[in-house]
Amino acid sequence: MKSIRVLFSLILCVCVTTTIAQNNWSNTNQAGMGNSATVNQTGNDNGSDLEQIGDYNNATVDQTGSGNYSWTFQGFFSTGAADNNNIDLDQVGDNNTAWNHQYDNSFFNYQSISQNGSGNFSHIDQYDGSNNNAYLTQNGDNNTNNQTQVGTYNYGSVYTQGSGNNSEQNQNGDNNNAHINQYGSNSSASQYQTGLSNYASAYQSGDDHSSSATQDGSFNNAYQFQNGSGHSADASQAGSSNNSSQDQWTGSGSSASSTQNGTSNENWQWQGGSNNYATTSQNGSSNLAHNLAYGDNNGSSISQSGTNNEGRQAQGMIYNGSYWDYGAGSSDNYAELTQDGDGNISYQEQSGMGGHSSIVSQFGTTNNSDSFQSGNGHSNTVIQSGSNNVSLVNQSN
Repeated sequence: MKSIRVLFSLILCVCVTTTIAQNNWSNTNQAGMGNSATVNQTGNDNGSDLEQIGDYNNATVDQTGSGNYSWTFQGFFSTGAADNNNIDLDQVGDNNTAWNHQYDNSFFNYQSISQNGSGNFSHIDQYDGSNNNAYLTQNGDNNTNNQTQVGTYNYGSVYTQGSGNNSEQNQNGDNNNAHINQYGSNSSASQYQTGLSNYASAYQSGDDHSSSATQDGSFNNAYQFQNGSGHSADASQAGSSNNSSQDQWTGSGSSASSTQNGTSNENWQWQGGSNNYATTSQNGSSNLAHNLAYGDNNGSSISQSGTNNEGRQAQGMIYNGSYWDYGAGSSDNYAELTQDGDGNISYQEQSGMGGHSSIVSQFGTTNNSDSFQSGNGHSNTVIQSGSNNVSLVNQSN
């Protein structure tokens, strides 16, 4: 059966609905001037609800397969109009669902949705703003996506390849950018940004990954890359000019968490191997923390509170002043660094094979501590309380 329906409503409304095969249905209502709607459905039991209220909106819906459903409307969800918005939807497979909404004073917004597989779900909202862009591609089965953008000139992009993945993006403000790439199955990624000119990017390859980034303020950056299986990364930033990068390579069971509260903070954590964990918490301003590990069963934790603090920990790596060199492979290492006060600097390096352990705690101002361990079975503990203290420990085997 093939039917074409043209409906004129209010000033000018053009609706073209094309249905091919059996038991497909489409409801289309347009009110305004210069709107254009196209619905193409091929297969069985596909359904489409499309409503546009405003002027010069464009919506295109293509559905191929069985049991697919799309709900698209632009304008007047509560009180605001929507003009010059565009929505492109393409669903191929069975039992896919897409909700695409642009409303409440939305202008020149664009959405592009492509779902290929079965049982996928997508929900994209853009409102109270203009010139926002949202892109979604899901290839596989039973993937879920939710994207919300409020403001102007925001950009959200999600690409999923696999099955059982979940992605969520929420951006409120102006000139924010969020990207999510997932290759594999049963992974989850979420990004929440509030403010101006924030950037978040997550790349996950493998299965059973988890990534979460929350940024509140302006000019924040968060990068999270995971490769392998079963990794978890969590980044939270509040303030301005913060930078966080977390890379986890091949292996399994790694976990990285970073929390920064203040301004001009920097954190990057790299882990390679399996069963590694790294945790960094910074509160204040002008803080710098690096956690790097290469090997097996490594653990590192850095906590800094105050201003002008610096903490670096490397296990199985060598720091040459500006970059890290791979050292001897290491396993069963543990390093913990805690600084509370002003102007503290602590650096720890552990390299070799065996059960190394090192703990440094500094309380006060202008403290300095350097610890170097290479070989097997070393243990080091340095605690400083006060001001103008200096400590250096070097153990080699």
